[in-house]
Amino acid sequence: MSRSVNLRNLYLEIEGKRKKTLEDPTLNLVNYKVSRRGLGREAQLTRPEDLRHIAHSARIEFPLAHIRDLPKRAQRIARKDLQRATTRLANAWTLAKIIFPDDGEFTTEYFTAIARKIEPDVVRGIRREMVLYGGQVPPEADQIESELNMFLFENKGIDLPLEKAVHAHIHLVRIHPFMDGNGRTARMVQNVLLNMSGYPPAIIEEGERHLYFDLLSTAIQAYNQRIKRSTKVTLEEDLAYEFLASKVNVAYDRLLE
Repeated sequence: MSRSVNLRNLYLEIEGKRKKTLEDPTLNLVNYKVSRRGLGREAQLTRPEDLRHIAHSARIEFPLAHIRDLPKRAQRIARKDLQRATTRLANAWTLAKIIFPDDGEFTTEYFTAIARKIEPDVVRGIRREMVLYGGQVPPEADQIESELNMFLFENKGIDLPLEKAVHAHIHLVRIHPFMDGNGRTARMVQNVLLNMSGYPPAIIEEGERHLYFDLLSTAIQAYNQRIKRSTKVTLEEDLAYEFLASKVNVAYDRLLE
């Protein structure tokens, strides 16, 4: 998959930092063991970066800025919704690490298990109805299986774990295979692969959500047009990859300060 010079250079910079952290036992980010006892009502998280990426992933969907503007009674309800979403994400993170495929290759069943943990009241499996998100129209329900198979085939052919993780993030959002929780599932799938490959999580801050949504939306539109025309990877796609990869680069900078 051809990428821009800027993106290739960013990958090289990140891989250099990854090598340093893997060689330094005080900074080593290779996955730590999680016991099944961590799957209780409150998942046990011991690392600050775990807490931050989970908290911000929840707050992208339930922004604190919006909650603060609500009347007091509505604020209390919204804060409970945010707390519940965060707890579910924490438990989904623990599960995602326990059931991570031995060969490192994603499956539809893996995505579904995570999505069901994130939205247990809504997700039963792959959606059978049309949904809309951010003005985008994802594939029809009867196209989801073939779209997932095509995405998984392409993802399997990506060697660099960083690019593989970002690719999964973008295409899970594009396909939107579930009735709800797709963005949270996509961010978690990305971060669990990063974690299992020795990278820090990509933390998208709540305040970056508008830029994040815009970049994803533009990249997905460009991808859809590219597939129809059989053209090369677009600048819009590379910009989304660059934004998400830069979140990993920033996380490394914090570790190496």
